[in-house]
Amino acid sequence: MRYIGQGLSSLETFCSLMCLPNPVSQKAYDRINANIADISEAFANASMKKAAVEEKIIDGNVNYVVVSGDGTWKTRGHASLIGDCALIGADCGKVFDMHVMSSYCKGCDSYKGPIFAPKYSAFF
Repeated sequence: MRYIGQGLSSLETFCSLMCLPNPVSQKAYDRINANIADISEAFANASMKKAAVEEKIIDGNVNYVVVSGDGTWKTRGHASLIGDCALIGADCGKVFDMHVMSSYCKGCDSYKGPIFAPKYSAFF
């Protein structure tokens, strides 16, 4: 559900409509999502490093590579709260780096403690 922008409540609704047992608790759901995010990030970084090495081999130059950049917003205009950008190798056509930017943080929004506590600064 995380990859389609829905949370645990949507998963619970889906399971009830499909006559499936209740899914995991919120704490377990968050832990599973954190594990998936860590593994996905490690895989993406390894893949992008491999693409950079391939680009250097194709181009034959060790010191620099030629890239193109591309980005998009979730909605039209510049009022969108989320967007992404990517650097793509000119010769191999593979992604070297990508970033998703958002002006909304679910962790910050759901935090209930004092805003100057060390836990709060961990979100930044």
